[in-house]
Amino acid sequence: MEENTTIQESEEQQAVSPTILDTVSNLATSVLQIAQENVVGRAQEFVDDVLAQAQVAATEVLQNAVVLFIIVLLGIIGFVFAITGLSLWIGDISGLGVWFGFLIVGLVVLIVALIAGLSQKNKMSQ
Repeated sequence: MEENTTIQESEEQQAVSPTILDTVSNLATSVLQIAQENVVGRAQEFVDDVLAQAQVAATEVLQNAVVLFIIVLLGIIGFVFAITGLSLWIGDISGLGVWFGFLIVGLVVLIVALIAGLSQKNKMSQ
């Protein structure tokens, strides 16, 4: 009988061991799945936040570019009218004709452009 008792105890221990190992394995799997879901969820949130910020930044840059283009275009149109008006006025008050006003204003604009170009070249070479 003692042999039967020992065999039964041995079988019970073997039966208990796989159950404990299965339980530990299931618990570890559950914990790892929860951790994986957390990591994936946080990664998705991070990517979504980055994409949303990029979209806002792109929209803002585009709006600023359009506004800057309009301002520059209006500035160029205003500059052309101012230069033309100044040329006509100089030609009228000089008594030499319109060509003289255009010549004087053209030379002044050319000199200003040369000075700006040279100063920009010096700035870049330093």
